[in-house]
Amino acid sequence: MVDYSKSWSRKQWTRRTEGVFKNIIDVLREGKTLPKGFIIPTDVVSEAFDLIVDPAEYTAPKGIAVTKVFSVCIHARQNWAGTVALSQSNNLCGGATVTLDDASVTVSAQTPKNCTYMRLSLPSNCPAGGYKITVTGVSGSIIRTFEVEIGVGVPPDEEEEPKPCTSDDDCKKYGDDWWCVGGECKKACGTASSNCNSDYCAEGEKCIWNAGAGKCLCEKQGMTLTCPSEIQILPGQGKMAYGYLTIASVNGFAGSGNIIVYDSHQPDQSPSSCLAAWFQYGGQIGNIIPVTLPADGSIQIYIAVSGSCDSEQTHYFGVELSVGGKTAACIVTVKVKGCDGETVKGYISYINKCGCCIDPSQGAACSGGCFQCCGLWNIKGLSSNKVCSGSYDVDHLWAPDPSNCYYPPVEECTFPSGMIKGETLRAYVCVSKVCMPNGPGPTCPGACPGGPTLIVRTSLGNEATITWDELKFCPPGPGTYKTMSGTWCE
Repeated sequence: MVDYSKSWSRKQWTRRTEGVFKNIIDVLREGKTLPKGFIIPTDVVSEAFDLIVDPAEYTAPKGIAVTKVFSVCIHARQNWAGTVALSQSNNLCGGATVTLDDASVTVSAQTPKNCTYMRLSLPSNCPAGGYKITVTGVSGSIIRTFEVEIGVGVPPDEEEEPKPCTSDDDCKKYGDDWWCVGGECKKACGTASSNCNSDYCAEGEKCIWNAGAGKCLCEKQGMTLTCPSEIQILPGQGKMAYGYLTIASVNGFAGSGNIIVYDSHQPDQSPSSCLAAWFQYGGQIGNIIPVTLPADGSIQIYIAVSGSCDSEQTHYFGVELSVGGKTAACIVTVKVKGCDGETVKGYISYINKCGCCIDPSQGAACSGGCFQCCGLWNIKGLSSNKVCSGSYDVDHLWAPDPSNCYYPPVEECTFPSGMIKGETLRAYVCVSKVCMPNGPGPTCPGACPGGPTLIVRTSLGNEATITWDELKFCPPGPGTYKTMSGTWCE
């Protein structure tokens, strides 16, 4: 039988699915015949549902009381709709508890995926060892189970350490195509930027041109999660505060998944009774939202905190991200305290998009519904005349990449000293350049229905929204002014 892991054109070995398919095509090109039954059609997927718990495994340190939150999601297959009853069983140690926030989850044609939370608490005296939680979903005759592995006092699997080196000779024990680059042994996968070939790399790596080394090298793919170290919120009823986190692709990693935020009270704390946190991302709002990370791109997501705390205190919220089989986590500290004005930030972002536009002067087209709009903005204290200012570019289309149609980064500014407590804040936004049909500035063919709504905020919850119809050009126009909600530091 022909070995389909050997390429006809490149005479190389590959274990990747796409490589095997290419090799099959090579065999057909040579006029050979595939063995009977080699290509087997897949089974038809029946209407039903899948039960997925994320993460599927968790390792806790021994001797410390810990809490952990898992997402329990029902994914409808085909056109299935219905209500799934949830339950769990476990063989955890004495004193451990597992609870489901909801006893059932409903999916429909409008909501083919729906999730709830499972909360695990482990006592400090839980013996070291391996445990298991089995989550069961039942709807009529359909039964699904998902097993979650829990380890206590068991070290997690560690990623392979970089192979250190001082010269190329140190790396030749791995193969002739290994080289010492930046003190680490790396595998070469091409000799020029035009022939970088990831087929030579291991799973989870990408072949990337390294100008300093003068060759293509296999680099690990991944992502980073950067969270605000602290969010400050004022004491009192009905208070709001904002921060934002950044998810960034490393070496071309891309994928979809979800991100959750939850009360991560410490072992000596009870869950907060006066604070709540959730995400705001584009038009999505919730404590668990789906995310899609583009290759070599980044996304930024607001963390909104509401408070009704009467006294100063510190609390903690956990953030867990799962995208494309990779995970990341962080802890956000929320401090309820009086305003010192030194750490307050100003933010601008936007929601909504419109149809695709083309700007002839830039020679750039966008795809997927981008809106080309950029300009200046600020927040001003009307008593102190102090200003926090910056510029914005809602899709970063003027530079560098007009094809990036994901939600844009949050732009921020820092307030100067000298702001006056209780003064009124005014937001200012003006449009320097825009792509719109038959309007001022560059025009574009085709329709651009709707338009973005710009949101100007402070980290202490002051806010103003400026709709597309309210935006004005500058120059020659004056731009748009709008009074923000609340007052400075109150």
